[in-house]
Amino acid sequence: MPTPTKAELLALLQAEKLGSPKSDAIQQHVLSTFLDKNYDTETVSRIIHTPGITPSTNSTVPGGGPEPIAIGTLLGLHFKRDTDLVYSYSKIQSSFLSDASFHVHWTKAVDTNQAGATVRWRLRYTVFNGISQDLIAGPTGTIIWDDTYDDSGTTSRIVYRTPNIAATGFVANYYVGVELGFVAANTTLANRPVVISCDILSRNSINEGN
Repeated sequence: MPTPTKAELLALLQAEKLGSPKSDAIQQHVLSTFLDKNYDTETVSRIIHTPGITPSTNSTVPGGGPEPIAIGTLLGLHFKRDTDLVYSYSKIQSSFLSDASFHVHWTKAVDTNQAGATVRWRLRYTVFNGISQDLIAGPTGTIIWDDTYDDSGTTSRIVYRTPNIAATGFVANYYVGVELGFVAANTTLANRPVVISCDILSRNSINEGN
């Protein structure tokens, strides 16, 4: 006999009362609450998209790093100097499965036509267990993006997104520390770029109801 669905059990509860002395309304409420939490669920995998570096989550070294800049109702990080770096770290979720990657959302900072101007972003990341690991050994990986500002408007601020680039070494319940900057020698964008967000993507297991 196939397993009844939640809707079928609720219908059975209304019709037969399942031998309970409680009133119909209370019976239905109790069973519905139980089923919502414990019945008709399956484990699936989904891509989880998490902001890793934003103006509210970043850290910089004392006396350095990009400065916050308002763009409409958004806040970005303006890399004014070639040496500006921004840092963040987070815990890799226990539900992590695979397919870790990063991308950057960014725009320009000045009211000039920057069509065709380029930015080379550099992200270094370190995956660590947080218990017994030497962090001086160096980053787990380095990611380079070359991206172009295409819009020819002067006062507009088009937000572009770099492609997703895969990261390696991710382990569930470990931590990942991130350092983001740009390579000045390969960047032609006037007055340096602005980061809106640098995001981490990964495939995680999720329990979903049917």
